[in-house]
Amino acid sequence: MSLKERISPKAEFAAADVIRSMVLAPMDGTPITARDREGNVAHIRWRADQDLEPGERPHWARWDTDVEFHAVAWTPTAWAITDILEVYG
Repeated sequence: MSLKERISPKAEFAAADVIRSMVLAPMDGTPITARDREGNVAHIRWRADQDLEPGERPHWARWDTDVEFHAVAWTPTAWAITDILEVYG
C-alpha cells in the first residue's frame, strides 16, 4: 500500500462498518485499529511471551510508541504488517 493509500487509524476506525468488542480481538500479534475510553485511536497489537521484558505482563500496545493501550473497541486494519513496520519501525 502506498503512503497516499494509507488511511490514518482514526479515519479507518471512523469508517469501519463493524466495531467489535475487545473480547473478540485477535491475541496473536495481528495489527488492529482500536479506540480507548477517551476516544484515542491507534494501531495496536497484543504483546505477550517473547515480546515482553522480564516482569512485564501481556497487554495491548500501540505500534507507534509500544506503550500500553487500554482499548475498549476494535476493527481490523487495512494496513499490512509491512506497512505497519515501515511506518512504525
